[in-house]
Amino acid sequence: MGTLATGRRMTINVWFPKGKCATQQEKPLCLADGAVTNKVVVLSHGAMGSARGLSWIGEKLAAVGRIGPA
Repeated sequence: MGTLATGRRMTINVWFPKGKCATQQEKPLCLADGAVTNKVVVLSHGAMGSARGLSWIGEKLAAVGRIGPA
């Protein structure tokens, strides 16, 4: 979460294929070995939308190895 120059709060959700890490402290994200890290998918819900409304596609993309913020 961050703050925009306008003072408004900015929240980013990241869907990713979760790996089997012993602890979360090993890496910033516990990515699956097959995660595609050289390409990401960016989804924007637009005005009056919600990132939660895009979770269905974010979860499906993560299931096939993609990483995507919305």
